[in-house]
Amino acid sequence: MKITTIVLAEDDAANQRLFKMVLEDCGYKVLTASNGREVLQHLDTAPDVDLVLMDVNMPGMDGIETVKHIRSSKKPYAGIHVVGVTAHAGLPERNHFIAAGMDEFAPKPVDLGQLIAIIDRLLAKGWRPHARSA
Repeated sequence: MKITTIVLAEDDAANQRLFKMVLEDCGYKVLTASNGREVLQHLDTAPDVDLVLMDVNMPGMDGIETVKHIRSSKKPYAGIHVVGVTAHAGLPERNHFIAAGMDEFAPKPVDLGQLIAIIDRLLAKGWRPHARSA
């Protein structure tokens, strides 16, 4: 059975450790990144990545810029599922994140059960070509 691989993009070290521990306890393989450039490096070098869990506010290349880059890419990972994580969780922000190319988002503080349900639901759908333009 294939192990599901998630790229976890989170610049806060404590949050990164917590998310990684919870995801690994759920059976996922987790690759960590502290900014968008590291996410793209993982996607370029680890072809078995199934999903990106992305903090929206990161230094350098933030989550919005990163997902736009992913979606506009001609690379095989352009259709990967991306779940945004942010403290800015109102309807206007949600619409902005979805329009940027994220599939879902989870508000901070994160309800870990809700987050795992979102991940499991998206992974059950499998990858698909992404219809939105960045």
